[in-house]
Amino acid sequence: MKTTGFRGIALGGLVAWVVCAGACSSDQSGLTGVAGTNGSSGRGGTGANGGDTGGIGATAGSGGAVAGSGGGGTAGTAGATAGSSGSGGGAGTGGTGGGAPVDEVEPNDSIATANDFAAIAVGGRVSAAIAAGDSDYFSVTVAAETTALYVTTFSSGVDITCASANTTLSLISADGTTVLAINTDISSKQLCSHISYVPAPGTYFVKVNGNSSTSVFRYVLAVRAEILPAGRPETEPNDDGTPEIGNGMGSFEGNDFSVANSHGSFGADTVITAALTPVGDEDVFAIRNDGATPAEIYLETFNGGFGACADGLDTQIRIRDVTGVVLAFDDDASNGRFCSFLPYVIPPTTTVYAHVIDFGDNTTAAAYSLHISFP
Repeated sequence: MKTTGFRGIALGGLVAWVVCAGACSSDQSGLTGVAGTNGSSGRGGTGANGGDTGGIGATAGSGGAVAGSGGGGTAGTAGATAGSSGSGGGAGTGGTGGGAPVDEVEPNDSIATANDFAAIAVGGRVSAAIAAGDSDYFSVTVAAETTALYVTTFSSGVDITCASANTTLSLISADGTTVLAINTDISSKQLCSHISYVPAPGTYFVKVNGNSSTSVFRYVLAVRAEILPAGRPETEPNDDGTPEIGNGMGSFEGNDFSVANSHGSFGADTVITAALTPVGDEDVFAIRNDGATPAEIYLETFNGGFGACADGLDTQIRIRDVTGVVLAFDDDASNGRFCSFLPYVIPPTTTVYAHVIDFGDNTTAAAYSLHISFP
């Protein structure tokens, strides 16, 4: 079960996405100013979503009105007030080139000014922005019963390719100094960050910054806190019943996928204890979304407890549809950590299949656990 929280108050177990509220954007795109009226300069427009004030309008001739030149910012609205004298000046139009608003509250570039994550998490989904040399801090309160903490960055929504966000993610203790966990890249191609951690109750800080002093990007910060259910053993055979060593392809896709023998289906948080043995064994688990809205699941493999990847465990996870088509894939949960982490959004009333194999499909794994986390 999950506790109530990150979408609402003390960290509890639903996805929370950090989005920034209106006038507190760290990426304040300007808007076009108000037009001048009958010879006077126009007044700069103000952004509806935290944009910078637009530029001053050029002075018009007798009776002519010239709009002020605004900065970039598609989210901005037109200026609303005419020039300072005369009449007949029109409002300036919105600028172009900006992005959507963010919900972090700047300044939040230190422990002392950290945003309260639960207080600004709106609708379970939030975004933030990194300017050159910027760091963002968020405080997180973990309830006593919590046994698992996920902290993850995405480019936008669920973006497993991480097209634009190149983050370094740190989990810091209540003293504001001790770094408990840190991750730079999930992989060489996945430049967002992910931390899985077993927390004690109390306050933590999450720090997000770019991988270089010149990095500029938007990102989504997701935090989940959960009470892990008891593990349940897999049911074999949950492959085609005749496991064979890898298929010889460079991507090691496996060669024993089976819908008919899949274990499940699972429609809520689940921990499955399993093994990849004998050599060539593959495991398939059915995961369903019974709801009328999309459900974002996390799939992650561990060995040695939550957050651990012991004994050389090296897995791959694929999400496949009922025909076997690969919908999503992950190899490693982070650089140097060869367990797997894969977020995926299951459409409403849909079942998908998690296909877990040993990397290369040519060695055994005496034990591992697959964690399925629902929002």
